Parts: sequence; C-alpha cells; structure tokens
Amino acid sequence: MTVINRARTRARTVLSGLVHAPVAAAPDVSRYRAYVLESSLDAIVEDSGVRASDVQIVHERPAMIHELEWRPPFLISDRELADPVHDITFRFYDRVLYQMTVSYDRARTDALTSKDIKIQPKKFNIAGLQLADVLAYPVKQQLLVQKGAIPDPGEVFGKKIYGAVAAKFNRNEWRGHVQGYGIKWL
Repeated sequence: MTVINRARTRARTVLSGLVHAPVAAAPDVSRYRAYVLESSLDAIVEDSGVRASDVQIVHERPAMIHELEWRPPFLISDRELADPVHDITFRFYDRVLYQMTVSYDRARTDALTSKDIKIQPKKFNIAGLQLADVLAYPVKQQLLVQKGAIPDPGEVFGKKIYGAVAAKFNRNEWRGHVQGYGIKWL
C-alpha cells in the first residue's frame, strides 16, 4: 500500500468517524445552571428566590402563559462581582417552563468562565470539533509554507485538504484577496 493510499484510508476513517459520532455525547441543552426546562413554575420561583407576586400573566387563553424575570445581585461581597448574567426571563406554558432567555451584562462578560460558556472537552467526540481538527492542521501547515516559516513537505494529503478548503476562505469582494480577510496573522 502506498503512502498516499494509507493517508486516504486514514482520512476516510476519520471522516466516517465524524459522520457516526455518538449523539449521546452531545451537551444537555435542556438545562441552564440549576434551571431545567419542563420544571414547574413553583419550582423555578423557589430555586430563583424571586417572589411569586413577580410572576406576570402574558396570555390567559387558549392556555396560560406566564413570564418571570430574574436578576442576580450585582455584588456577592464588597470586592467580588457576581456572575455576568444581567437577567433571565423564564416563560411558562400552563405553569411548565418551556423557554429561558439569558441576557449577559457586557461590562461583566470580559472574562467568562467555562461554567458560563459551554466549552466541551475533546473527549466528548463532538463532530464539529473533529472536523475543525481535520481541517485546521493542514491549512496551518500550508499557510506556514507560503509564509516561508517551514519547508515544503512535498506531496502530502494535507495539500488536498487545503485545496478543498482554500476556496471557502473569506475574500475581499472587489479584488478577491484573502490576506487580511480570510487569513489574519496574529
């Protein structure tokens, strides 16, 4: 088996893994912190610490739609800022939570933590991360070759990947330049 055939076989294996990535490893989007979709209105009022009198009725017919707005305290102590959430709006259909809208305070989102941003580790085998890994390394290598930072490795499978991806780079709409538009060196 030639080197190119082995590289193709590996690429097919990786790409088939992307297609068949396990769904069970997907993040749980029915939950935000301690709040879970399909919770009762009373449970959310209790968990959030908001008064029951703050619940507003949005619609009464054909079903009851309630809305509850929660705002966290700005300071936990004299020195420490509270979390970056500005407010959370909970919406209930017949007293069951069906929607949460979270708004962040721009002044407090300069350094969000992984607790606030749902960053998933590679061990979860998420298909989008795998695809990014498959594409990122060959593109980086080819750009470093073009810049003269590393020697040209010759005919490698990564050049084919780069050739397929390069057409998708963001370009200047008038001149078609990629540099400064789709490629930015930091």
